[in-house]
Amino acid sequence: MENYNEYYLDPRQFVFLNSFQENWQIIRDEFTHFMNQASDEELKLTYQVMGPKSKTIKTKSKAKYTAFGILFQGLFIEEYIKLHVNYNPHMNRGYLGLIVPQGDVAMKICHDKYYWYEGQFMVLDHSYPHCPHNYTDYDRVVLVIDFFKPDKPREEVEQFEQNLVNERMKDNPYSLGVFGQSDRAQKEDFIKYGLAHQLEWDKTLIESERN
Repeated sequence: MENYNEYYLDPRQFVFLNSFQENWQIIRDEFTHFMNQASDEELKLTYQVMGPKSKTIKTKSKAKYTAFGILFQGLFIEEYIKLHVNYNPHMNRGYLGLIVPQGDVAMKICHDKYYWYEGQFMVLDHSYPHCPHNYTDYDRVVLVIDFFKPDKPREEVEQFEQNLVNERMKDNPYSLGVFGQSDRAQKEDFIKYGLAHQLEWDKTLIESERN
């Protein structure tokens, strides 16, 4: 039985997600069709447009952090994204597993760790410190859906979102308003959570080198 909390939310309470979950295989096939049919130029443009530019989001080696559509998001082989906070206090984010290899493919948020599964949603409040990882030899792809928190006044959150998108577009027009310079963990977050995440990352690197 899942133990939900203020940042790890029960997806069943958001009934509008059901249609996506029921059709997850069709969505997955759409993604794989695009990846197989797209030209090098189309893929390059996709990575350029949807790749985050925030300095707090980094990957290991030349691995890519990418997002497609609304959004197809890929965590590619041996990728690691550092601890960060998305400045979206009015939003929740749902992840629908499309391609999830067996192994350690998870999201760490605060001191907890949650795994993705194909055909299932993970819903998080990204205003808490978090970082995803993929410690397998295979790509992971999820469909990302951002949606307003239901306890906020609609007019208020729509205006907040518009202001946030405008700010992010000024920082980086290629971000489409999804990523911004404000998506950073505070110093106290790194002190509280960052060391544990870094120690786990170091341990994984040592083990991979041995193998």
